[in-house]
Amino acid sequence: KVSKDITVQGLNITIPSGLSVISSSSELNKELSTNTYSWEGILKPEESKAMSIQVKPIKSGKYGASANTLKRATNWTI
Repeated sequence: KVSKDITVQGLNITIPSGLSVISSSSELNKELSTNTYSWEGILKPEESKAMSIQVKPIKSGKYGASANTLKRATNWTI
C-alpha cells in the first residue's frame, strides 16, 4: 500500500503504422509525427486510472504496440 502520491512523468504508447486508431480516451494526448499517445499526471493513494485506445488493422498481420512509463515516487510507505 502506497501512502504518498505517485507522479507519472510520462506514459507513452506507440501505435504501429499498420494499425488505425478508431478512438482513444480524452486524457491521452496524441503526437502526430510519431503516432504516440501519452499521459502524465499524479495518482493519489488508492487511486487508479483507466485509459483505452481502440484500433483496427489497415491490413491483416501481426502487430505489437509498445508502452513505457517514467514515474517518480518519493517517501513511499509500503
